[in-house]
Amino acid sequence: MAAALRFYFLISYAVALVVVAVRTISMLATPRRAEHTPSGARRYLPAIVIPLLLVVPPLAVLFRVGELDAEWPAVRVAGLALGVYAACMQLWALATLGRFLVPRAVVFADHALITTGPYRFVRHPVYSGSIALVLGTALATLNVAVLLVCPLVIVGMLMEARVEEGLLETRFGSEYRAYARRTGCLVPRLGGG
Repeated sequence: MAAALRFYFLISYAVALVVVAVRTISMLATPRRAEHTPSGARRYLPAIVIPLLLVVPPLAVLFRVGELDAEWPAVRVAGLALGVYAACMQLWALATLGRFLVPRAVVFADHALITTGPYRFVRHPVYSGSIALVLGTALATLNVAVLLVCPLVIVGMLMEARVEEGLLETRFGSEYRAYARRTGCLVPRLGGG
C-alpha cells in the first residue's frame, strides 16, 4: 500500500509540474497586457511558494526522507482522500479557468470574473487543492518532512490568495465582494452560488 501511495503522489506532482511549466511557457510565448499585478515583495511570492509546493514534497517522498515505518491505514486512506480531492479540484479549476490560469496573481485587461465550476463553491480551488495535495501526501506516505512543509504552504497560499483577492476586488469591485461573501476562500462552501 505504501509504495502505491508514493507512486500516486509522485505522479500527481509530476502532472502539476507539467501544468505549471506549460502555463508558464504559454504565458511567456503569448504575453497579454496585465491590468493589475502585485507590487513590491508580493510579486515574488510564487517564486517561493511554487518550489516549496512542487519540489520539496516529491523529493522527500522519492527519497523517503522523514517517512515513518508504520502502517496506520486510516491515516493513509485520509491522505489518499485529500489527494483525490486535490486532483479533482485542480483539474476542474484548470478546465474552468482556461486561459486565465497562470502561475502568478494577475488581472488581465480582458479578465472575466469566473464564478462557475469549482469557483461556485471556493474562490481559490487551485490553492485549496495545493494545500490538500501537500497534506494528503504527508498523511498517505506518513512523511514527517512533508508534514513540516504544510504550514509553510498554507501560509504561502493564504498570502497569495490575499494578493489575488486584492487585485480582483480592484478590477471587479462590488461584484467581487458579493461573490466573496457567498463562497469559501480555501474550503468549499456548499451553499454558495
